Amino acid sequence: MLWSLHAKHLLLLSSFWLLASCSGDTSFNIGESSNTTDGDYEIIFELSDGSAAGSSCQELTGIYALEDSTLMGSVQSNYLISGTFNADNTIIGVILLESGDKLADFSGELEFGEFSGTWIDISGCTGSWTAYPS
Repeated sequence: MLWSLHAKHLLLLSSFWLLASCSGDTSFNIGESSNTTDGDYEIIFELSDGSAAGSSCQELTGIYALEDSTLMGSVQSNYLISGTFNADNTIIGVILLESGDKLADFSGELEFGEFSGTWIDISGCTGSWTAYPS
C-alpha cells in the first residue's frame, strides 16, 4: 500500500512537471529566491454555509510539503493533494482519490504570510481552505 501511494505521488509529480513544461507555466523555483515558503503545512478544507448538511459534503484536514513551487501531500490519509505555487503568489491544485480520480479542485493565494482560498468538489460541495506551517 505504501509503495502504491509513493508511486502515485511520483506519477502525479511527473504529470505536473510535464504539464508545466508544455503550458509555458510562470511558476518559479522558490528555493532560488528569498521567499521562505518552502516547508510542511497543515491544510484545513472547511464547508461553506451553502453546502447541504447531511449530504456527502465533508470537511477535510491534511498535510502537504511545499518545495520548489510544487506541493504534495495527503488529506484524511486516503486522498492525495497536489498543486503548484506560482510566481504571482497563487496556488492551484487538486485532491485525488487513491485511484487517481479527481475529488476536488482548489485555488488560492499567499497573502500577508497566509495561504488560503476556495475549493469545490465533484458533487458541488464548496468551501474555503487555509494552510498553516506545521
